Amino acid sequence: DFDRLISCGYQMESYRKLDMEEKKGFESVYFMNVKMTEEQLKAAVEKLMNDRECGEIFRVKGFLQKEDGSWLQLNATHNGISMNLIEKGQEVIIVIGEELKEQAIKKYFLKQDSL
Repeated sequence: DFDRLISCGYQMESYRKLDMEEKKGFESVYFMNVKMTEEQLKAAVEKLMNDRECGEIFRVKGFLQKEDGSWLQLNATHNGISMNLIEKGQEVIIVIGEELKEQAIKKYFLKQDSL
């Protein structure tokens, strides 16, 4: 098996190294001390994930303290949303994606009445 590996060669190819300033890559926007119910947060994230005006959203994660003092951990992608009880957390919601529009995203976490 090693004979094939030993006798293999390589081929020179030209490539262009991407300048990191040229392509920004992932961005994140975060919101501290978000006060929402579990149901409001889930509804907001479901709508946010599909709102193209907010940018290309890949993931939303964070922690939420419930009214009874317990903590939820949020993990959301386009494949689904999970909310699990955890021992401790910090009230923060983080939105990860590309070309994020903070002002458009903010409306989902600052005003829950219309969700």
